[in-house]
Amino acid sequence: MEVNYNLQKTIERDQNWSQKLVIFWVLLKSNLLELRLYWVWYLFMMSFNGAMFVIFIWLLGGRAGALYAITGSMTMTLATAAALSLGQDIGGLKDQNAFEYYATLPISKFAFIFALSLRSLVFALPSLFVAMFFGVLLFDFSVTIHPILILIILLGGSSLVGIGALVGFYSKNGRVAGIATQVVQPLITFLAPVFVPFESLPLLLQKTAVIFPTTYIARTLRAALAGNVDAAVYQDLLILAIWVTISYILIFPRLHWRAKG
Repeated sequence: MEVNYNLQKTIERDQNWSQKLVIFWVLLKSNLLELRLYWVWYLFMMSFNGAMFVIFIWLLGGRAGALYAITGSMTMTLATAAALSLGQDIGGLKDQNAFEYYATLPISKFAFIFALSLRSLVFALPSLFVAMFFGVLLFDFSVTIHPILILIILLGGSSLVGIGALVGFYSKNGRVAGIATQVVQPLITFLAPVFVPFESLPLLLQKTAVIFPTTYIARTLRAALAGNVDAAVYQDLLILAIWVTISYILIFPRLHWRAKG
């Protein structure tokens, strides 16, 4: 098996960019085929928590926190798609011994994980608008659909991919990956200023929140929906881009197809 692994690395190194793009496109299409079979369940799973939280805030009469409820729900949906779902998908593939097969193919972990994560983001898009719809409907709240929202969603989701990949590859099996992602998600959403202002967090959490990508995802979403896109938003997007770089350059090359949890 080690010979196969070394052969894969050699072939992967000799591929040009056009070949890599073709491989990525094939992987993405094969993953998107699931959309035909499971789109109803994916939409329900991704939308339910976010929509219910918006409804919960509305029942409490918290119109003052409408913007935080809407953008917090959208951030949680992105975290679910990019970190939780990706980690669970990779853990499930481990249960099927799928990586024993993928390890023999001339595909890179970068292309494989990027295809999985992009599929998850595609599945998350309708859910983001479901959370926004409930917020606008229940709170009678007007939002600004700024073009930068697309960049925020892409960078925000991609910034969380490294977390999901780490959990998935280094979990022993799908069940462990499921438990681990359920632990990670509350940490990166409820211990960051996702649903509350930064100043409302305890001093310790204010210091730790700066390392969570969700801090910057929620903040840029609030600015975009409120129509307050300024230099601070672009600074936050730069931080998210740094997280993406960390994931794709530092984390992915160190993941192993046969990593044991």
